[in-house]
Amino acid sequence: MAIEEEIWKELTAGKTPNELIEAGYKKPTVYKVYRKFKRGTPRETTSSWKVIKQNFSQERYLPSQQGSVTFTLKNTSNSDLYVYRTGIQPEWMKKEWYALDSRVLLYPSEEKQFSIAFEIPELPLGEYAIRFGIECQHLPSTGGTPSELQLHWSEPTHINIKNPRTGYKTFISHSIKDMYLIRPLENYLDNYGIDPIIAEDHREPGSYLPKKFEQLIGESHFFLGVLTKNSIKSEWVIHETNYALKINKPSILLVEEGAPVRTSIEWTPFRMDEPVESIVEKVLKDINELRQKITRKTPDAQDAGKILSLIGVAVVAFLG
Repeated sequence: MAIEEEIWKELTAGKTPNELIEAGYKKPTVYKVYRKFKRGTPRETTSSWKVIKQNFSQERYLPSQQGSVTFTLKNTSNSDLYVYRTGIQPEWMKKEWYALDSRVLLYPSEEKQFSIAFEIPELPLGEYAIRFGIECQHLPSTGGTPSELQLHWSEPTHINIKNPRTGYKTFISHSIKDMYLIRPLENYLDNYGIDPIIAEDHREPGSYLPKKFEQLIGESHFFLGVLTKNSIKSEWVIHETNYALKINKPSILLVEEGAPVRTSIEWTPFRMDEPVESIVEKVLKDINELRQKITRKTPDAQDAGKILSLIGVAVVAFLG
């Protein structure tokens, strides 16, 4: 099941976007599906303006960095809109917002571009919600009384507080029964600039699955096999793991303690009740060691090709 289908199913079951985000789903994907989900559902809000364009100065920011966002507002009402202030409210600002005195008049259908600078405090890496706001009032075209000056907010979007992308892709072999672990693991790897590849998120209707999985593994820089008591029962996990080893793909075997795995390949143990941060720390350490082994030019490292060749002829067997 693809990630958007997972989210849709959870929303249908009554879960809220915040509950799904807390469960490890990415904010932009949750917001995207939620917008589709609520289309056609009666709502009280009748916004008379909207943000039609937005452009952050960077794709990703680090804590303590400064940034800016440029956005375009459009008056979607039939009356003139006096914009007193515009601004943004990131998730880390609960009762405040970055505001800019604007004092401009927007005629119906008119657009105006604004730019706001902001500062990022010391925060844990991740995705943070951000809303655009305007303090405004409607001016009647002929006579009448202007509306009161009110503060209105847009639907949330997100900002990435993450390490820069490293360019490295990691294919994650897993069981769908372990998604409660895989989704947070995916997010943490992304936070550190590593692109996690999860096969079911790359939909190719009608494709031959073994070929699809092998292509994704081949295009990745690293293979991460999450071998749990659930996943070792999956024929796909067995196929993916042995294929990665067969083609000499630099591989990390993350094995749950107690899972009946038998292999001559050194693995990294973990516990299912272990904090995800601790598991990610192990994976990052293993990835860095593999990178050094491949790129190092010392005599020992020159034997890396031979080491990988030996890995390539090995297979993983599961005791049942």
